[in-house]
Formats: sequence, structure tokens, C-alpha cells
Amino acid sequence: METGIFDNGMAWLSMGEGDRVALAIPGGPGNSTPNLSSVKPLSGLVDAGYRVVCVARRRNMPQGHSVEDMARDYAELIATEFNGKVDLIIGSSYGGIVSQYIAAEHDHCFDHIVVHVAACQVHPESVMFDYRFAKAINEGKLFQAGMIMAAGLYAGARLRWIMQIVLGAYVWFVARSEHDTFASDTLVEGEAERNFDSRAVLPDIKVPVLLIAGGADIYFPMDLTLETASLIPDCHLRLYEGQGHVEAALDKRVCPDILDFINAQNAT
Repeated sequence: METGIFDNGMAWLSMGEGDRVALAIPGGPGNSTPNLSSVKPLSGLVDAGYRVVCVARRRNMPQGHSVEDMARDYAELIATEFNGKVDLIIGSSYGGIVSQYIAAEHDHCFDHIVVHVAACQVHPESVMFDYRFAKAINEGKLFQAGMIMAAGLYAGARLRWIMQIVLGAYVWFVARSEHDTFASDTLVEGEAERNFDSRAVLPDIKVPVLLIAGGADIYFPMDLTLETASLIPDCHLRLYEGQGHVEAALDKRVCPDILDFINAQNAT
């Protein structure tokens, strides 16, 4: 593995040495420095000959920086650091809402694109949890932020309070060592998520899109997933029945489904 920070302030971590590049856009809100957990779910792509490069959203984002602006940041990064095009883009969760705008407005910078556990809008209750998380991070209330995150991710779970303690401690430990603008960037992302709605641009997408979703995802429930699939002209939906947000994000079928999608597109 290799790590670094591009000149525009986007931190990255890469895995594999393949000739083809898979650019992974991680979840949020928050542009944490990518770590092994960011790329491990995509290790199957490394076995298939890809170099997986996980790239966080840029640091020191100005107030009002939108999801559409973040998509433009990635397109500009690909132009300057990847010779104008990557073979594959996988946007997961928050990265998945960014990848929708990349697909709609920057389809010159990739060959294939995947929207992974994301949809045209985030469920309002989940937006509330994410914004509260972002505000707590911005205010330095790190343990509380982790507990808020757990409450959103594991809503309805029988032992949710255990996960709240675990994630509270984890966020407190990790966020203390993050970069100088992490707190303000997290709030920018939280505010951008509150304003996110890609319905207007999805019909403009001219390329095939693989949409991977969990059937029990509380962040992106079934009605939003199906609406998203209907708005994208050439959408290939892979639905993991009974899987929540985290489960669908880590499902072992993700890499095989991505490779099947690529092979099918290359065969046409």
C-alpha cells in the first residue's frame, strides 16, 4: 500500500499494482485520511488486475461547497493526476452521492461507474443524524459524535447502546489525530448533504451505471433506490435483499457484481 496527499489537498491510499485504476470515493460526512478499511472491501478488484486508489474529498473546503462542487473536484483531480481518465469509479455512501454528479456531468473522465449504497436523496431522518454528527465534530465533541453516528447506523438494533459506546470511543480516538481542517470540512459535508438532491441531473446521465443497494438500508430506503434506478436512463440495479447500509457496503458480492457489470459492458 501507498499513501499520500495530492497537490489539491485530497488524501489518498492505494492498494495493488495493476495497470487499470479504480478510483474509490469513500463515505462521510468527513474527509478522513483513507486507511486500510477504506479499500479492503474492494480487494477483489486488486485480484482482477486493478490498482484501487481511495481518495478522500479535498481539505479546507469553503462554506457552501456542494456535492456538485465535490464531483468537480474529483474530475479535476483525474485530469491532473490520472491523465484525464480512470478505468472505474466506485462511490460508496457519501461517495455514492458524489459519483452521481460525476456520472451526470463528467462522464469523460471514466470508463465505468458504480453508485454503491446511495440514492438520489438521503432519508431525512438519516440526514438529521449526519448533520448532528458533523456539528458535534465541528464543536470538538468527538465521543458524542461517535454515539450519534451509531444511533443513525444501528437504529432499531437490539444492542444499539453497545455500538454507541464503541463508535463513540473510536471516533474520539481517531478524530483527534485528523488533519487541521477535518472538523470544518465535516460540517461543510454535513451541510452539503442536507441540500443534496440529484433528481434533476440523473436523467442527463448518458453512460451505464451500476447501482448497488441494500434492501433494508435506512439511509437510502427502497423507495429512493427504485426512484434513482428509474431516473437513470441505463441503470443496472443489484439489490441485496435484507441488507442494511453497513451490510450492503461490506457485502462479498460487491466486487463480483462490479466485475460482472464491467465485463457485460465491454462485451457490448
